[in-house]
Amino acid sequence: MILKPYTQIHINGIHADDIRTHFMAAESERYNLTDPFRNEDAKWSVMMQLPYLLPLLGESLSGKVVLDLGCGAKEGLDTRQKMKRILEARWTPTLRDQFNTQFEPWLCRALHYAGTTAIGVDVGASPDEIFRYHQVDLTLPNCLAFLPHASVDLVHMREVLNSPYLSKGLQKNPLEMMRNLMPQLELIVKPDGFFLFNEEEICSVENARSAILP
Repeated sequence: MILKPYTQIHINGIHADDIRTHFMAAESERYNLTDPFRNEDAKWSVMMQLPYLLPLLGESLSGKVVLDLGCGAKEGLDTRQKMKRILEARWTPTLRDQFNTQFEPWLCRALHYAGTTAIGVDVGASPDEIFRYHQVDLTLPNCLAFLPHASVDLVHMREVLNSPYLSKGLQKNPLEMMRNLMPQLELIVKPDGFFLFNEEEICSVENARSAILP
């Protein structure tokens, strides 16, 4: 498995924008993308992430298996709902609606539309998705055991290790979580596959891998 932080990727924004445009046009009714907040959240989520995945997946996306850790969900966690209630008193109805849409799994939906086998995991519930969604707590041992060995082309993780659920809800630090995940990722990712993560998570990822190497 090859580690790839976001900072090492030469992004493919043109191809990503084309995928986003066709995805949103085709799925606008299903996801109510006529709602301005859902529309903007979908565009932001896809375009902030998809351009970094495409160079690692190659020219053809068909048949590629992508696992998105912490992909987002329709129904939030208790910790997220508590945070929402604390802030709600100061919010307008407009801001409240926006909070409800930005955590949905937009990237996996776009990847599915583009022809990949998108597998999203998150601790919240997200019923009736068009891609393979699993409600999973990534802090638990063997949480990815449902995936066959050497079956994944690309694992993506962004803004997971600094999530409020991890630090405040479970009182766990990022390194603990990565030490749980890294041996599992080494098994399920193909030898020439990639683990793509954002720059804020580099230290935890590299330290976790060092801990399992002989």
